[in-house]
Amino acid sequence: MGSKGALSLQQTSLLLETLQGSEEITFEAVATKFHDVIPKSEHFKACCALTFLLQDPHLLLAPQRLRALFILHDVYKGEPLVSHPFLSFLVEAATAETVNPPERMLALHLLSSQAESGSLCKLLAKKTLSGFVSDIEPAAFNNLPNRDHMLRKHGLDRFI
Repeated sequence: MGSKGALSLQQTSLLLETLQGSEEITFEAVATKFHDVIPKSEHFKACCALTFLLQDPHLLLAPQRLRALFILHDVYKGEPLVSHPFLSFLVEAATAETVNPPERMLALHLLSSQAESGSLCKLLAKKTLSGFVSDIEPAAFNNLPNRDHMLRKHGLDRFI
């Protein structure tokens, strides 16, 4: 087990290994690997580590960043959106103009699927990283919502 506030060195290494791999691996396979190597009791700490890594655009490569965002969503997908402990982070990823467009699109898909029935997320989970990126229409980048719109759209403006 890790210390009270952080993952153990071994768990950190396993977490980083989870983010590695081919762009032909599905999001679902990445999430399964995460659940296999990180004990449920350490999920929150692991997600905190992922948010730390995602805050610096130079610590992870683009495919690793997309995997990390998916894991943040997947760990809490069964929870109501308003109780997701990393909701504000996902909203920021979906709306910050400094975040690269594929990450913004993924965060938007994840938030939308969790706010709705979740069927969109099930389809997304079957996609590979390269498949997700290639399916994005370039015109979609011109219509990304701002933070206030995103919060109002999902009824989250009173929570964040």
